[in-house]
Formats: sequence, structure tokens, C-alpha cells
Amino acid sequence: MSTVMPRSDYAREILHVYGIITWVTLGIAAFVGLALAWVLTRFRARPGTTAMPAQIRGHTLLEMAWTVGPALVLLGIAIPTIQAVFRTQAAPPKDALEVTVRGHQWWWEFQYPVLQVATANELHVPAGRTVALTLEGPDVIHSFSRVAYLLPHLRGPVPIVMSYQRDPTLRTVGLAVRLAAPGFLHFTGCSEYIARCGRRAGGEWLGIPNFADTEQLSFSPSVAADAPLVFLSRVETIKGADWAIEIARRSGRRLLIAGNHSASPHEAAYWKEKIEPWIGRDGIDYVGPVDDVQKNELLGKAAAMVVPIQWDEPFGIVFAESLACGTPVIACPRGALPEIVRPGIDGFLINAIEEGVVAVGKIGALDRAVCRQRAEQYFSAQAVVARYIELYERLRSARTAAA
Repeated sequence: MSTVMPRSDYAREILHVYGIITWVTLGIAAFVGLALAWVLTRFRARPGTTAMPAQIRGHTLLEMAWTVGPALVLLGIAIPTIQAVFRTQAAPPKDALEVTVRGHQWWWEFQYPVLQVATANELHVPAGRTVALTLEGPDVIHSFSRVAYLLPHLRGPVPIVMSYQRDPTLRTVGLAVRLAAPGFLHFTGCSEYIARCGRRAGGEWLGIPNFADTEQLSFSPSVAADAPLVFLSRVETIKGADWAIEIARRSGRRLLIAGNHSASPHEAAYWKEKIEPWIGRDGIDYVGPVDDVQKNELLGKAAAMVVPIQWDEPFGIVFAESLACGTPVIACPRGALPEIVRPGIDGFLINAIEEGVVAVGKIGALDRAVCRQRAEQYFSAQAVVARYIELYERLRSARTAAA
């Protein structure tokens, strides 16, 4: 089977229409070519002839011909095209084999309801029997990419969810809201903090957090009395590693610093001036970058994770990961942290180094099981997926009701 060798009624109908268009086009090309050749021959310049040929501008019959002629050509193409449309869209016979075709992101799914069989990327049809194809698309389009890529879909009919993992560009969001059909474009942020930022540009926003892999993070119900504090993040100015060092020193607690540090001029100076001088002194140690296994062990043996951020954190998965290990969090109340840490329950939010020292003195009163429960209830994969499925179901129901 190919474009010019059809093997189905549907393909033959389409080829029939293409054939008519092709022959009509070739006929027009031949007519125009012959007419042009005749004009070039008939009215070419001849030696000794200076008179202009007779002009035909305003010739009523000729102007009617080149107006009516194209209209008749279009009508001649339109009639078989319309007939083919009605024939191909007619209801299939009752004994037709039903096949549901669904497009996924990278592949096609073919379902045979009567046979209870599904195939991927290959359509199998019986010879000599009509097949009725039902095309299905997605119930919801969900993108974590750029909203500009969704431009062709903003007018519907499929609802769109656009998710942001950092502060949204308000101008872009506002433009998308104005271009989208009412009720089709929806936004989520990786925290309520991001959702609040986005609402300034308009649109419906919902805060749904990122998830921590609670199944891979081991819960440690207790730690040793002299368990260290842990700083687990990029060792940069905005993460507050220098605060963590000072809090640990003033508290008389060991501190393990884990994470990579940047080689950019500003951050290199920060490392050299405020972090490196303390490595190997007063119980401050740097363990470097860690993998998932090392991170699990590091958090599980820590009395608390101290990451006193100095910027508005969009979410911060490491904070949820710490809670999943049962380890309380000490951080600053910026960005999404107030949504993750409940002061006095699963950690503390501080605004100064002195407050951090006081918080370290209170971590022994916190229940590590409550920290783990918090992570499972709000930040596990199951909890986060449930939030998205709830959103998808609501949008699908609204679309069905409006249809």
C-alpha cells in the first residue's frame, strides 16, 4: 500500500479526488502554456513593424471568460470532493470491526474492543471486512515546558495545564491568559508561593508540590544523642551555608556540609572566605557531593537538617526528603518553606542566627515519626499524583459537561 496504490475504500476515495485535482491542474498548465506560446508567436516583434497590436483591455466577453472559467474549475473540483467527504464520513456497517486509535506523546495505540486486544504503532485489519476507526485524543494537555509551545492549543478544545517550577514570567502568563479561550488554560506552581506569584498575571492557579521519593528514603525513628547537624544543598550564598556553620558553632554541635560548590567568581569567593576556613575546625566537615544512597544515610543519622536559605525558594525537594527520613528542618521562612515546615512540629523557621541556635536546642522535643508522616501525607509520589489526577478529572468533567 502506498499513496498511489490504495488498499482501502477510504484511501481510494481520497486518491480519486487527488486524481481529479491533478488532471485539472495539468489541463490548466497545458492551456496556459499553449496560450502563452501562441501569444509569443502571434505578437512577436517583426522587422519593419512598429504598430502596436490591437489592445483587448475592456473586452467584456474575455473578462467574463477568465472570471467564470476559474469558478467552474473550482466547482468541478468541489463537487467530487464534497461527495467523497460524505461517503467517507458515512456510518460504517454493523459488522464493521471497531478499532479505537489513541495518540500518545511518542506512539500510537490501537485498541480492538471486541477482541479485547491492543497493539502499539501497528494497525492490523482483516482483509475484506470494513474497519471503523475511532480517533481519540488526550483528555488534558499537561506541560512543564514553555507556555509558548502551547500556542496552537490555547483556543481548545482540550484543557491545558501549564506547570511552573520557578517564578513565572508575568508578561508571558498574562498574554497566554488573554489569548486562551475561557476555561481552557490552567496553571499550577510547585508551591502555593509560586501560584501566588502567578496569580498577579491572571488565570486559575493551583499550588501542587513536587514529590519526595518516600519509598526510597528510609525512616530513622531515632538518632544518637551526639548526632550531627547536616547542611545538604548547593554550597552557595543563597542557601545560607555560612549561617549553618555559625549556628552549629554556637550550639556546640557537629555539622556535616554536603553538596557541590560553584566555581563562578562570586561563589568561589564565598566558598574561600566564609566556608573553607571553617572546614576541619570546631566540628565542621565537608563531605562533598552525595548520591541518593549517601543522602539517605546522611539524613537518617542527622539530628536536624539546617539550610537557612537566603532567597525565595520555589519549593526545595531536599526539605521534603529530610522530613521523609524523620529529620527535622531548620530553615528561613522564605518562598515555599512555610508550606513545608510547621514550626515546633517538624522543624523551625528562623530569621536570625540566634534564633537558629535556640531552634537547635529544641529539636530533641520534636517527634521524628511526625516528620515522616508529614512527608508521606503531603509530599510523597502518591499524594502529589492524587492532586494532579483530581485536577485532571475536574477538567475532563467540565469539558464533558460543556460538550
